[in-house]
Amino acid sequence: MLNKLVAQRQQGLLTIITGETVKSFGEEWIKSKSGRVRTSTASDYLGRLYIYITPYLGGVRIIDLKAQHVQNWMNKLKEQDMSPRTINGARQVLLAMCKHAMRQGLIHMNPVALVDPYSKNQTIKTQVREPWTLEEINAVLEASWDHDILECYLHLMLHTGMRPGEALGMLWEDIDFHKNQLHITGTLKEHRIVGKDGRGSVVLERNEPKTKSSRRTLPISEALKDVLLRQRMRGDLIKFHTDVFPKYVLSTNQGGPISLANLRKSYTKLLKRHGIRYIRLHDIRHTVAFLSLNNAETPIEQTSQALGHTRIDTTKQIYAGYVPKYNDKFITDLSKYLPAPRQNLQGKHIDTKVKNE
Repeated sequence: MLNKLVAQRQQGLLTIITGETVKSFGEEWIKSKSGRVRTSTASDYLGRLYIYITPYLGGVRIIDLKAQHVQNWMNKLKEQDMSPRTINGARQVLLAMCKHAMRQGLIHMNPVALVDPYSKNQTIKTQVREPWTLEEINAVLEASWDHDILECYLHLMLHTGMRPGEALGMLWEDIDFHKNQLHITGTLKEHRIVGKDGRGSVVLERNEPKTKSSRRTLPISEALKDVLLRQRMRGDLIKFHTDVFPKYVLSTNQGGPISLANLRKSYTKLLKRHGIRYIRLHDIRHTVAFLSLNNAETPIEQTSQALGHTRIDTTKQIYAGYVPKYNDKFITDLSKYLPAPRQNLQGKHIDTKVKNE
């Protein structure tokens, strides 16, 4: 028996006895992430723990967690009509927790890894909308001319193709009017701080760009410059009332940052009031990419760099299939090298009419 225990210890198969539950261990694991991940990321982990994991598995000891527990838990979430993305996101958190438990010697096998994630349901309609046409772009810009925030936001998006969070996180110090350049140095995100009771509050946080490619410099067009100068005049007005000039290009009347949720509400109301087809805020970025590649025929390498993609393959994967000119040019060029079809075979006339059976 002793030899068997020694062998199991050498193989890392002995489990340390602990009373830590999935809930308590998860909380400690998230605390250990402090300083190593963004605050918003840690808050997201905590939210998934309290909302999706704890109500079902919170009382199970971490050393007792089995694959069957995980499978039953995922089935219950599925029965509540939660999307595969939501369930898989919660599973990823539990998976990472159990990996940490393995490193701590609490368990010798990750039970979550034994349960497959749900496959994406191909029948679910994508949320991505068709890009705006030039007529629709003109209509939305005309509709927003008397709305300071939306006018500036839409011009920032449509003239640069930046991400929504990058536009909301744009600082006045990032804009150089003398060189007609703007520098994308961060992104504004809202993250939910969730309490043990599942309730939470939303906090705005400006983060560094996620990748090196996201930090980039773009030229300012004349149209965008005019809008930004008007927005700076609005900033002067805010300073007159508050004694503080806004830090953010897009700010509230008190000079603070604007949440994506509040911007989305104003944006949706604007489109509805003027009868303009709705697309998501992020779809405006897709619109810019589509117009750049299809209408302006900008080389995909330049478009990829301006969008802040890490690899050109990312740009190709997202947009190549949606740009008709790529397919058209392929067919046109290929046809030049293929032989023309013969008009007849051995002098016989070919009847192309479909005969009734």
